[in-house]
Amino acid sequence: VFTSNIIEALMNNIDDVTYLKIVEAESLLLGESNRHIDKAWVYYNKAQGLWNNGKLQSAISYYAKVIGKVKDALK
Repeated sequence: VFTSNIIEALMNNIDDVTYLKIVEAESLLLGESNRHIDKAWVYYNKAQGLWNNGKLQSAISYYAKVIGKVKDALK
């Protein structure tokens, strides 16, 4: 039970950070349409679906892709 609580807390933190990174990038871009941000949202939603289905490693991989797309958007 303790391990699952730690994993759940880590996943919640990863989810929160990636969400905030997308929102922050959108605000820095002043709402300007950006294909990288659009793709980041696609990856974010995919990660959430994987997480909800218990596929944590795949979810983490997609969360990492979100961060990559956010970085691309801000170049």
